[in-house]
Amino acid sequence: MNAISVVTRDINEFLKHPLIIWAESFFDAENKLSYEQLINSTCFHAIIRSIDPRSRNSRLPNEATDTSSRLVNLDFILRSIRSFVQDVLRYIIVAKLPNIYVIAHEPYAEYSFDEIERLLLLLFACSVSGGDRKDIHIQHLTRLNESIQQSLMPHIEELTNEINTILQPQEYFFNDYFNTDNNKQLKCLFINLMNLISERDHYFEEILELEQDKQTLKQKLELYQSSSSNLLNIGCGSNSNGGGTNLHSTPSQTSLNTFLNDLETKNPGIEITEYKTKMRQMKSDLDDKMDTIETMREEFEFLQTELNRVKSENIELSQSTRLTRLYRDEIDTLNEKLGKMEKYQQEIERYKERFHDFDTLKNQFEELQNENQLLTQARSHLEQQIEGKQFSKV
Repeated sequence: MNAISVVTRDINEFLKHPLIIWAESFFDAENKLSYEQLINSTCFHAIIRSIDPRSRNSRLPNEATDTSSRLVNLDFILRSIRSFVQDVLRYIIVAKLPNIYVIAHEPYAEYSFDEIERLLLLLFACSVSGGDRKDIHIQHLTRLNESIQQSLMPHIEELTNEINTILQPQEYFFNDYFNTDNNKQLKCLFINLMNLISERDHYFEEILELEQDKQTLKQKLELYQSSSSNLLNIGCGSNSNGGGTNLHSTPSQTSLNTFLNDLETKNPGIEITEYKTKMRQMKSDLDDKMDTIETMREEFEFLQTELNRVKSENIELSQSTRLTRLYRDEIDTLNEKLGKMEKYQQEIERYKERFHDFDTLKNQFEELQNENQLLTQARSHLEQQIEGKQFSKV
């Protein structure tokens, strides 16, 4: 199914379905059930946890944000249902299994509504058919609106009176009617039916595993193509010189694309073993390519680290050069100041010498001044003597 069919039922209308309202009763009364809770399996998981005590501590594999993760969650729910039916109730599922592939890939398509109903019907059958909490779930059912109970009655009658959904093999193997000689063929037919159901379940799991492997291969292919493109862009220079690795589309990549397209378009009746063989070959080839890319990525990261180291060293050298220039300028300034200081020191020495000479001259001046004073005093004394003698003569 490649094209999404036209949705003929409104989602809001679908959410009023009796089975949806029954499922909604497993949640808090104030929280309305949304369609997203159905397609991401949180609703189914809440129900199976309430039904099967073994699943109470279980968790969904993921948050179901895309097709692949939705399919993984739905597969987990379906496996949990089958495990409860076969291991706890000792029943086998006769009804057609829900096509969870459709729900995962086209959740809003018309036929997805039918598959969700089929899945809810299986959960409903589990809740009322047996188990430790059967009485609790029946009481839980009686608390629903009367009109909803009436709408669910056909499903309950189908479960109790017919074998279109689930059946208990022991009821038939130990039945006297089946063990009479006239009905051995009927018993053999019944055993073959059980074997067919077992094979159906086995191939159903095989198909789902193949689908998940296909999705994984697609994701790896996209990653491979993206990585190849990035590395090709990085290595354009080396490729142009003939030294690079050719990362263009290879025959193995082309065959992988062809194989994935065949999975989408070919008749599903092709042997599963053939698909498995091809898928293993493609997986091996893709893993080799991924290893090559990983090696080239490691080389690129190493070169990137070396480049960053060289850039860092270059920055450090540039900073060192800038500091060297600053230090050189400061040294030149200091040398100039040192030259001036030496000149000043020389002048100071000269001034000191001249100051010493000045002290000598000062001392000489003081000595001469003292001598002059003595001479002046002597002169005055002599003049007084001369005047005295002249006065005596007169």
